[in-house]
Amino acid sequence: MKRHFWAFMAIVCLLAVQNTQGQQMVPAQKISATPAAGAQMTLAQADGIAFRELSFPEALKRAEVEDKLLFVDCFTTWCGPCKRLSKVVFKDSLVADYFNRHFVNLKMDMEKGEGVELRKKYGVHAYPTLLFINSSGEVVYRLVGAEDAPELLKKVKLGVESGGLSGLKKRYEAGDRDLAFICGYINALSAANREQEAGKVAADFLQGSEQKMLEDEDYFLVFYYYVHDVNSSAFQYAVNHKKEITDKFPRQAASLDRRLLEDWIAGSYAYLKVDESNHCTFDERGLDAYVAKMKQMNVAEADMIGESLRLSRDGIMKQWDSFVKRGDKILASHTILGDEGHLLQWVNWLNKECADMSLREKAAQWCDKACEELIKKNEEIKKNLPPGAIPAISMVDHKGQLLQVAEKLRKLMQQS
Repeated sequence: MKRHFWAFMAIVCLLAVQNTQGQQMVPAQKISATPAAGAQMTLAQADGIAFRELSFPEALKRAEVEDKLLFVDCFTTWCGPCKRLSKVVFKDSLVADYFNRHFVNLKMDMEKGEGVELRKKYGVHAYPTLLFINSSGEVVYRLVGAEDAPELLKKVKLGVESGGLSGLKKRYEAGDRDLAFICGYINALSAANREQEAGKVAADFLQGSEQKMLEDEDYFLVFYYYVHDVNSSAFQYAVNHKKEITDKFPRQAASLDRRLLEDWIAGSYAYLKVDESNHCTFDERGLDAYVAKMKQMNVAEADMIGESLRLSRDGIMKQWDSFVKRGDKILASHTILGDEGHLLQWVNWLNKECADMSLREKAAQWCDKACEELIKKNEEIKKNLPPGAIPAISMVDHKGQLLQVAEKLRKLMQQS
């Protein structure tokens, strides 16, 4: 059996606790990040973006008077990327010039004062979030995450100068299917945390043009970064022509298998639903049909994907006896080397949720076994190192974390 279980478990655990993923950009759009010719740098621009000391209502009024959009930097004091934006990106002369000329700029701590209400009003859930708001208080454009200066300018210009997402949507609905426009539109949707909509636009754009994924890298990257629907024609084409695609675009060859695998795994979660009260609905027949479909598509890990979903169900339903038995069965035929972090997610989940001391001991034993494998592997690496070279620290770090989890498991067991 292939050594992919820990790839499954990474997604199993991440989906189970509803973690989010980072965003990727299609590098096809060509948008200048250079300010207008003849623009002069003012003292404020030299110091960075000129943020105003105004309340939110005052800032909206000022934006109306100056006929500008209101830019709001939504931050928290503990957000590292927020600090990098403030200290580096917002100090960039080109960024400062553009923002100071086009926006009334406002900083707002989302955990203090009126920021708390604004966070609720505008649905700010991640940091940093950059809002571009008209004088009526409507969000014209939204960016989530910290970009470097050129990329920030590129995205802001695309979103704002085109009339925001609403303007881009109008062009799309009017039938604009130019490749550069589509890339810009799906990038803007992704930047606004509308990944599902971006994926649909990308899949619809490629439908009927799948062959171009082999002819033009930009078409392939539209698929690679945004199409995750296993039922889409683009996904089916990529599966059936994987060798040709990786031969054509070798830079993505190493990661395409993993990308497709992750999408197959994510697709399996259509058969496991958890409501707000943590009630779990599991479609066994649907999952069986899905596994059969994967086998027809020559997905070697089809059975393991089904098994990993059942393991996730066991965890969500707190059926830890079944969870551990299923894990024991899988561990008997899989090594964890190279994927120690995923094992940590698994045992930490069990450690936090399972009170059965015998099962906790099994989890501690999994940690012990993993540490033994890591020590053995580390010794082999040291033997092959050139004189004076230092081995990578990641294995030592994982070993320490695994030992800590095992200790926590056994301490609680001793106290019972």
